[in-house]
Amino acid sequence: YVQSRGESGLADGIYHFEPLTERLRLLHVPKPGEGLEGYFDDGCMVTGLVVLVTAIYYRSSWKYGQRALRYCLLDGGHILGAMEAAAYCTDRSCSWVTRFDRRRLQKDFGFLTRELPLAMGISGTRSSDRICRPQMSLDFVNGSGPFCRDPVIEQAFARVSSSSVCRSGKEAGTPYSDAKKDLKSIILRRRSIREFSGRPVSSAQYRAVCDMIRRNIALDCDEDIVVFSIVHRVEGMESGLYVDDRCLKKGDFAAMAGYLCLDQSLGADGAATFFLVGDSENYPALMLKAGLLGQRIYLASELQGLGCSGIGAFYDLEVADFLETDSLILYALAIGI
Repeated sequence: YVQSRGESGLADGIYHFEPLTERLRLLHVPKPGEGLEGYFDDGCMVTGLVVLVTAIYYRSSWKYGQRALRYCLLDGGHILGAMEAAAYCTDRSCSWVTRFDRRRLQKDFGFLTRELPLAMGISGTRSSDRICRPQMSLDFVNGSGPFCRDPVIEQAFARVSSSSVCRSGKEAGTPYSDAKKDLKSIILRRRSIREFSGRPVSSAQYRAVCDMIRRNIALDCDEDIVVFSIVHRVEGMESGLYVDDRCLKKGDFAAMAGYLCLDQSLGADGAATFFLVGDSENYPALMLKAGLLGQRIYLASELQGLGCSGIGAFYDLEVADFLETDSLILYALAIGI
């Protein structure tokens, strides 16, 4: 969903983006002093675009059951990462809000509990003018066809969405240093690799991907994530388990990585397998950031001529034991040729 305020070439209003037709459908024209900013904690007006990212959870839960909440948040993070890259390519600012009145927004948009508001994005300038929420009550629209309610997902999302924990975000840096035309080309052809050749990658390629992970993210709640890397086939590096450039364990752990990734060869046959780990009561912000980092890893890999595959299913407890951590295992990604 997109709100436009003072945006050249787009009438002020709240729209739904239709991916199939790549068009915006006008849902509501707010009155002066109203808008999506009214759901923010501070209510400050945005001149430009405000984006709302949601998930219709049954589109995932029909297959993945209650683990679908993890996938919805990771997919939402990938959308944030895709928009971050698009903003860079078009010379726009971009920041993300995870603290807003989700319950009120669900009611006003007619989502019931089927559609989960994940995050809101800002691409524009903020002022001290206060905005109240839009006085609207949209009808429910069935976005999944068949639907089977999962009370655990709905209750869990409601519970974690009310967390008061928030690790203040950092000032955003430039996420990419590559030519915009190169990144645009990569965005259009980005895909998940389905098989690795087992050939090594250069240390320069590997470090370029790692560098992209470390750059600041413009999140209001920037929860801490540690990125572990099991290095299998990187020229000039010993095989082993790493955090940043520090080797924690030396050895060939390729077979172990494949096992940990739910016995998938993708985890074993690439050049390196990343595990994103964190621990915070602010679960939505934590998982959204993991998904955003995942999108950066995808695009950074493609820019280096590498493939990438995100792996959302793994043996959580076994991964934690191998990494020797008590934190949550959020996401895994394998890169290589």
